[in-house]
Amino acid sequence: DPRTGLGLTHLVLVSVKAPEGITADSLATALAVTGDRGQAVVRRHYRQVEVWLQQVDLRDGSAF
Repeated sequence: DPRTGLGLTHLVLVSVKAPEGITADSLATALAVTGDRGQAVVRRHYRQVEVWLQQVDLRDGSAF
């Protein structure tokens, strides 16, 4: 996480469907860091984009 300098404490699965591949790739990368908060912003500013996002907390040991 570039905001804290720490490694991931949660698993983030992100899929983005967009008209251009570069848009989908960029938004998926950003959403992997921002999570649910970023999803709301993306939906507001990129209406033609579909987003699927799932987060799993790795600290509780139940991810796998």
